[in-house]
Amino acid sequence: MDSFNHVRPRETLAGNAELVLPEGSIYVYGTLEERSRQSVGNVIGVSSQFCHLKELGEARVSIDGDPSHLIDCSIEKDVIQTFVNESRSTVFLDITGLSHNVWAPLLRILLSADIDVRAVYMEPSDYAVNPNPFGGELFDLSEKIDGVKPLPGFVNFAEFDDELVAFVPLLGFEGARFAYILEQAQPAADRIYPVVGVPGFRFEYPFHTYQGNLRTLLSTRCWRNVRYVTAYCPFGIYDLLTELSAEHGFLRVAPIGTKPHALGAIMFAIKHHSQVELIYDHPKRKEKRTVGVGKRHVFRLTEFLRSL
Repeated sequence: MDSFNHVRPRETLAGNAELVLPEGSIYVYGTLEERSRQSVGNVIGVSSQFCHLKELGEARVSIDGDPSHLIDCSIEKDVIQTFVNESRSTVFLDITGLSHNVWAPLLRILLSADIDVRAVYMEPSDYAVNPNPFGGELFDLSEKIDGVKPLPGFVNFAEFDDELVAFVPLLGFEGARFAYILEQAQPAADRIYPVVGVPGFRFEYPFHTYQGNLRTLLSTRCWRNVRYVTAYCPFGIYDLLTELSAEHGFLRVAPIGTKPHALGAIMFAIKHHSQVELIYDHPKRKEKRTVGVGKRHVFRLTEFLRSL
């Protein structure tokens, strides 16, 4: 992927470092993850607006806890009226504490507006250990999955030949999710291209990813097609999907790994809607699934997309 010459604009800060916003920005965040509360606590913005989203199911949210101020993040009119106006030229979307159902459709609409969009992600210091590890899954992350269905705003009705589709699962630690989504998608074994985050948030995390997904990697022999992209780099995922799309045509992508990887897949799906179908299993996350905070990443998405 070094053949791509466009910029990959990212700023990385220590978890306890202050993030200073440009004047007049808006900072949009949720608090499904405990560390997201600390993330927003270290953000400073002169004449900036902070917007807390409380999720109500699917893509619906309330704004700043006001039950009378409800929006659907997949509806353009709701998003533009709430987050985009002449006085606010930069929107920071902190995806740390938001579910894919909310931040993905919200991002799709924001990137279509004439504003500067930046995504923020705070790494955890560690993950909650699974007291009864099964199948090599060392971490206790999800309670259940709700099943495969499209993300709001990302339904794809394109016709394609299943035999020619490349299936790209962006792997995390949860091998059960990989096995389930593979069973639902039923891809050709020689067209499965798993992606592992290397380097990981921590040195040992790629090994845990292999350990958690080992059974499925071996049973399908798709370990032969594994690709590696830095765990915190959405731009690397975008470039990889660009390469695979040029080689195979249509892609089915399962963003079940890191949120930065999912961010790269969502951006690719926004820009190349007819070439990709997103496959997502909608997990219900454990409340205390992470411990502490790690690095904070700020991705300048608009700048990246304009450089393509």
